[in-house]
Amino acid sequence: MVIVLIGAPGAGKGTLSNMLISDYNFVHISTGDLIRDEIDSGSELGKKLKAITSTGALVDSNIVYTLLLNAAEKARKKKYSIVFDGFPRNLEQTEWLEKECKPDVAIYLRCDLKTVIARLSTRRVCPKCNATTNTRTDPKAKKGICAECGAQLISRSDDSPNTITNRYRIFEENNQAIIDYYKNANILKVIDGTRNKKYVAAVAARLFKKLNK
Repeated sequence: MVIVLIGAPGAGKGTLSNMLISDYNFVHISTGDLIRDEIDSGSELGKKLKAITSTGALVDSNIVYTLLLNAAEKARKKKYSIVFDGFPRNLEQTEWLEKECKPDVAIYLRCDLKTVIARLSTRRVCPKCNATTNTRTDPKAKKGICAECGAQLISRSDDSPNTITNRYRIFEENNQAIIDYYKNANILKVIDGTRNKKYVAAVAARLFKKLNK
């Protein structure tokens, strides 16, 4: 099975992806993770990607295609289901994915800008174990300490309010056509992304139960 997750940064795509991985044996393919891994590698491509992402701009589609095809091929060899997180981001990419790895369902986590800013501006990540948390609900995060491994937490460079707003506007401009595309294909499912994790997980669980019948 192939699932596409649609949602603005901070809408909860990563959280839902983790549920798919743990409960439904999916492989999570995130353009954000693939890009960050390339940046962390220190390669020439990574340096180019760092300059682009620091402004909140979108990465060139051809670069994204190469990263995605490599990741999808690894998943297919292991015969895992795939969940695409953060891709496609425009109609061209949607049509490309339809040819290369046809989705069975597209899930749209609908979330407003106010909620997104509140979530991302307080998000903290661990550079050691890659855990993600936030200073709103995690007491240790408020002190800058990772609850998982004890390392010093950091803020992502693209989690500033200005960059978040820019990313959200870009999402809105590019994704309505994608939402309409999957709606017309009768595979779009909408979940209220402003609700808490338990609510989103419960709705998603009911959806996958129906899909697996």
